[in-house]
Amino acid sequence: MPRKAPKGKYKLKTHRATAKRFKVTGSGKLMRTKGGKGHLRRNTSKRSKALFSKGVEVKTQRRRSENQRHHEADQATRALLAPSSAQSVFVRESRGILKWQE
Repeated sequence: MPRKAPKGKYKLKTHRATAKRFKVTGSGKLMRTKGGKGHLRRNTSKRSKALFSKGVEVKTQRRRSENQRHHEADQATRALLAPSSAQSVFVRESRGILKWQE
């Protein structure tokens, strides 16, 4: 005997293994725990063991590409600011301030 077709939408079930590994913060960031906490921690320093307790933000592909763009922009800026013998240049002083030098 065939089943009746369900009325309405199906409820999607939460993947429990993923729900246990990741948490969403109030600001919407996705946090994960660090690996390496299972065993073999006797010879590890207290500081290293303390760092295991902190969560780490999951980097999304979008955030990775933003970081890559910033890195490329920094490289382009450095190339422009690279000293050349025939021209004036910017010189980086303390606290990131640029100063024009002839």
